[in-house]
Amino acid sequence: MKTILKSILLFLCIGVASTAFSQYKYVASESSMVIFGTSNVHDWEETCNDVTGTLNLTLDGNEIDKITGISMNIPVKSIKSGKGGMDDNTYKALKEKEHPIITYKIKSFGVTEGKVHLTGTVTVAGVTKEIKFPAAYTVSGDQISFKGTANLKMTDFGVDPPTAVMGTIKCGDDLKFEFDIVFKK
Repeated sequence: MKTILKSILLFLCIGVASTAFSQYKYVASESSMVIFGTSNVHDWEETCNDVTGTLNLTLDGNEIDKITGISMNIPVKSIKSGKGGMDDNTYKALKEKEHPIITYKIKSFGVTEGKVHLTGTVTVAGVTKEIKFPAAYTVSGDQISFKGTANLKMTDFGVDPPTAVMGTIKCGDDLKFEFDIVFKK
C-alpha cells in the first residue's frame, strides 16, 4: 500500500513540475522591423514586414524561464523604403544576389523584470558578427512579443554605405533597428 501511495505522489509531483515549467515552440508572425539611417541630405527609414523565425523557450507562468533557441530570417528584398532607387541601392549594398537572407541566431540570454538581454550572431552580406541588445517582452495567451532596438554599423559587416547621384548623396554608417517581433504557438 505504501509503495502505491509513494508512486501516486511521485507522479503527481512530476505532473505539477512539468506544468510549472513548460517547453514551447513558437513561430514568428505579424512581425515588423524599421531601419533608421542618415545621409548628408536627410534622414531615411526602411521597413521590413517579412520577418520569419522560431522561438523555443520554457515559461514559468507568464515569465520566460529559459530560451533554448531563437532564429530569425529577413529576406533582403523585403526591405522597402517606398523609393525604388533607394531600394535598389540597399539591395546592391547588402549584396542581395549572393546573400539574399539576413539571419539572427541566439547564443545566450538573460532575463530581468520583463526584459530579455540577448546575445546572438547576425549575418549580413555574408559577414557574421555577435551583437548584444535588450528587448522588452510580453506573454499573452498563445503569443510572445519582443520589442526593442539594436544599433549596428554597416562597415562592421563589410557593407559600404550606399551613395546616389554620382556620389553626392552619401549614407551614414550608423543604423538603428526598431523591432516588434511577435511569436505564436
